[in-house]
Amino acid sequence: MNDVFITRGINLEQVRTISVFASDVVGNFAEKYGGTSTGGYLYIINDNGKELCHTKIGTPNAKQNLKAYSRSNALRLLCCPKHFLSWQSRQPEMNELGGAIRLPYGDIFSFAGFPEMTNEVFVASMARILNLINDYEVKRRLALSSNISHYMDVHYFLSELASRV
Repeated sequence: MNDVFITRGINLEQVRTISVFASDVVGNFAEKYGGTSTGGYLYIINDNGKELCHTKIGTPNAKQNLKAYSRSNALRLLCCPKHFLSWQSRQPEMNELGGAIRLPYGDIFSFAGFPEMTNEVFVASMARILNLINDYEVKRRLALSSNISHYMDVHYFLSELASRV
């Protein structure tokens, strides 16, 4: 049973690795891409909606409810099974924005804390660095929000940081 879980999505050890990696790089990342933000909340669920990770990364803005925002982006994407990004169901007038990505096996990564487009490429790049998604699938998804060029810049930067962690 455990082997099936590992081949279908992320396992507990990968969740720990993601959390540690994100915590290690968020300060440098925020300095370059985060505007005034120095952190946020990472939320990961599987394709059944089971919470795998919900953790504070860095020092989120205390005035915003980023924990709930990260969760709502992931759950909104879960409710749209044909969508790859929360961007596809965004409704800015209702504060429903991008920031979540569905991985090939159905797991959903969501981050809230940076500007909307940066949240999206932050989680896409983390998933790519950890080999949870390949380049083709990342670009296929991010083409939907016209966010490939930002991803390439962010991914290069995060890859450099990851090589030092």
